[in-house]
Amino acid sequence: MAETITYNFLWEVLQKERSSNALQLLPKNFYSDIGEFIEGTKNEIAKNEEAGIQIANIERLVSEIFDKRKQKVALYVAYKKPLPNPITDIETDLYNKMMELYINTKIAGPKETKTQQNRLRVIIEKLPEVFLPSGSKIGPLEKGQLIEVQDKNDSKFLIDNSLCVYEKL
Repeated sequence: MAETITYNFLWEVLQKERSSNALQLLPKNFYSDIGEFIEGTKNEIAKNEEAGIQIANIERLVSEIFDKRKQKVALYVAYKKPLPNPITDIETDLYNKMMELYINTKIAGPKETKTQQNRLRVIIEKLPEVFLPSGSKIGPLEKGQLIEVQDKNDSKFLIDNSLCVYEKL
């Protein structure tokens, strides 16, 4: 495929990458073909002085294409989406390494203690006796009263129905 790669082709690939948030489909051996194309162009340097400028421009284009595609691969990792096919081997390796790093790295926020997790404050005037999704019942309760709920579904039910809020310590 190295014979089909031209400066115009690379320019078009870059323009497509710039105009879309999705990875554009490229053949699996895209970067190796570019390497062959650059080597072939370097051989022409002896014949043509413009080839040196052209090689610098080609390398700049390829660098921009790869940078743009790296950003997109990072977005696929962030959203845990699979890469489209076909994709180059280099980008597949990059995706796999980034995904492994993403999975193995956890950014720890402030840890909630069990009491913080389960403490709810009643926010309506009076809460009559209420049956919770777990089957247990609470109440009657007064406004501002602090309660502890062990079941997460019960907590979600009370908060979603605007009966209680998490207590901030």
